[in-house]
Amino acid sequence: MSGSGATPQVLGHCVSVPVFESAQREASMGSIAESVLSTAEQASWSACRSGRRRAQLLAGRIAAKLTANLCRVASGMPLASLSRLPVAVMPSGHRAVADPLLGFVPVSISHTRQIAVAVAANGNKLPGVDIEPAPSRVRPGSDFFHPEEIEDSRTVDALELRMRWMLKEAAGKLYGVGLATGSHGMRSIRGRSGKLGVAVPAVPGVVPLLAVNDKLAIGFLLLDRAPKCFRAS
Repeated sequence: MSGSGATPQVLGHCVSVPVFESAQREASMGSIAESVLSTAEQASWSACRSGRRRAQLLAGRIAAKLTANLCRVASGMPLASLSRLPVAVMPSGHRAVADPLLGFVPVSISHTRQIAVAVAANGNKLPGVDIEPAPSRVRPGSDFFHPEEIEDSRTVDALELRMRWMLKEAAGKLYGVGLATGSHGMRSIRGRSGKLGVAVPAVPGVVPLLAVNDKLAIGFLLLDRAPKCFRAS
């Protein structure tokens, strides 16, 4: 993968969730999981309480592994078996594919009931992605929205509210904290230019870049060098 000075290249893959729900009904999802998941991933998959959650986890892991293979192709390397590309949770809270040749490839995963998406970026960049279906059930409650956001929500339409939610979700993944702990510190805002963005806590050496449309929000951290937790030992 190219160095940190190169133009960011986004790599990603999407996988249908209902395909695996159908496999669950046909009692074949277990054999699929055994063929593409590592032993540790299979344990996490088996621990899911519902068939839908198992289907979402499996689709998300496959999307992440396929994205890691895209990174391999971009680096001139051969494709790897998906079972040899386990998705791990790093000490920072980020997801990464443990590739035997590339090392830890940072990925971000999001899913709805219909689709799972995973993204990665070249160089030393950490991705954060969120997808939200339409129509959205997002409501500006005080548990995840800052009081200023709740006030702003009174003058915005459902589409903008959904985009603001996606930005917050993507930023939470991008910073490895999720919304449970960082939602109020990452406020969705409109800048003077009129563009929708998100105000995030200041982190030395990090530049947040966030893009959003009506279905997808993507965030990147541009670092001078990869965090230690992503370096091969």
